[in-house]
Amino acid sequence: MDIFFKSDENFDKIIADTLKGKKIVKANQITTGWTNIVYEVETDDGNYFFRFPRDEFWSRTIVKDCEFAGYIYNKTDFNTSKLELKYYNGKPFSVHKKIKGTPLAKKMDSLSDKEVENVGNEIAKFMYELHNLDFNKDEVFNTRNIGLKLPDFLDELLSLHLSEDDIKFWKESKIDDSCNNLVHGDLNPSNVLLDDNNNVAAIIGNTAFFAPSILTFPLSGLLFFTIILAINMSLLNLIIYFLIIYLYNRCSDIYHCFIIIFAIPNSYVQVNFSI
Repeated sequence: MDIFFKSDENFDKIIADTLKGKKIVKANQITTGWTNIVYEVETDDGNYFFRFPRDEFWSRTIVKDCEFAGYIYNKTDFNTSKLELKYYNGKPFSVHKKIKGTPLAKKMDSLSDKEVENVGNEIAKFMYELHNLDFNKDEVFNTRNIGLKLPDFLDELLSLHLSEDDIKFWKESKIDDSCNNLVHGDLNPSNVLLDDNNNVAAIIGNTAFFAPSILTFPLSGLLFFTIILAINMSLLNLIIYFLIIYLYNRCSDIYHCFIIIFAIPNSYVQVNFSI
């Protein structure tokens, strides 16, 4: 029996049964992503997102993601998605209420230099808080049927979904197998929500797993150095932040932060030497 969803499923019925007691105004399929079939549903109690996995691998992944979301909820200073894991005929799917905010991806063209710096600092703060949670691995995930470590997760993902060239690239990359850090894994401009004042209102989305404390210090350090330059931070703060990263060794989400900052137009590489 399949444990994933096909495009001809009766999604209207599944959604109605899940939101029983709420008045559904409309349900729109969001035609993005290749991992899940996604619906945004407008109700008299706000909007809800439904994610229905497209294959067996993502069906197992969605269980892991829901467990991660439940574990970190209210454990940082930031609002995060509270995913509920549901089942339909033995097939798992997730539902969560939409958090108010505008994706950074839609606002990045109009942010000032000061706002870019503020967003960068808040993303870094979220990363720091997440990476420094005092956790027991067995408390985070109950599922055991999918790789919970970055190398294990990548091995299966690569073999199922990526090209031979991509597989070769990752196989030749050296990834520490200690994997003692809990990471978000999907920080991108669409998963950072800003409020009306362009402060970070929420961090949503996740492809969570345990990852190395540091991929390689020179690489992670270089990426972090570049991020700080991009958000126009003073050299003194640059040194302080660099030391924090060195001391705490929590660099596994640095790549995604790097992508976010450099996706923002006009975030020029500058250093303020007036210290």
